[in-house]
Amino acid sequence: MAQTCQLGLDIIAGMLPSVGEVLSGDKFWAGEQVPPMTTTEVQVAMARLRELGPRPLSLVHRRGEPFPATFALAPPISWDRHELETGLGATIPPDLSTFWDHAGGARLFVDAEYGQWGLAL
Repeated sequence: MAQTCQLGLDIIAGMLPSVGEVLSGDKFWAGEQVPPMTTTEVQVAMARLRELGPRPLSLVHRRGEPFPATFALAPPISWDRHELETGLGATIPPDLSTFWDHAGGARLFVDAEYGQWGLAL
């Protein structure tokens, strides 16, 4: 079970700072500046997410309670990087751009039982 949870954390560890960079201009994770993921690292993380499939995984909540969680990638959609950057007034980081080139989003750590937990990218 701990290995399953670590797999999920490994998958998103490099993605989360990129989302913050769009908004703040800097990437920080636990107070440390984080380098962007390479195209290969993003593709490997996405492949690992796809391997998980639709079946729920048993994870442990921070209070020590188990909960079933699912992970899913949305199919890629057409997007215009220049238009989005202009609208946001920010530069899309290369790793996030690679992610969006191959997926229309992701739903991570979604509570399969009640649907009250999860992260949408």
